[in-house]
Amino acid sequence: MKYLLILVPLFLIISAMSIFSNDKTPTVPYKVIKKIGAVEIRAYNPVLYASVEKTGRMMEIGSLGFRDLAGYIFGGNKESKKIAMTAPVTFRAVDSSGEKTEMSFSMPQGLTMENIPKPSSGNIRLHLAEPVQMAVLEFGGFASNKNIQEKAESLRDNLRKENIEWKEPVIFMAYNSPWKLFSRRNEVAFEISEKTQLK
Repeated sequence: MKYLLILVPLFLIISAMSIFSNDKTPTVPYKVIKKIGAVEIRAYNPVLYASVEKTGRMMEIGSLGFRDLAGYIFGGNKESKKIAMTAPVTFRAVDSSGEKTEMSFSMPQGLTMENIPKPSSGNIRLHLAEPVQMAVLEFGGFASNKNIQEKAESLRDNLRKENIEWKEPVIFMAYNSPWKLFSRRNEVAFEISEKTQLK
């Protein structure tokens, strides 16, 4: 029984990561409004998220957060219903210290707050994000807390030059599982302030 308690969560994580590593995994749709060098200004429609909060910085909470969220989409809900995996997985700090992080899976199109299966765990929060404009900078390789912050500062510099106001904290979006070694896609992003949103 003890081994089952270890193996079942491990199986869920491996299964979810296998799907997440697939380049055909559906991604959250967006429209590119403008390009500023390597920076894209994007418009996102409302997105439904399942989220979990964990103590730790972004790259420190990945496996714990992934386990909870993978458990939910693999049937850990009151309908025992499986939910398709999508990309990216999103991280953002929920306090000024950065020591607590929210990790989110976007839900597939067709699910709403009315018909989405309710989580069995009280750790999972379902919420609908409003339409938003975001400034996004893509980078490759394996992400770390250090290079996320470095890329975030580069993105801030670009926005300052364009007189575009943004909202903290930085958002990190991961598109690949840890098993993908090449052609990795990572993004840092900031929500753009309503004052300077592009038309």
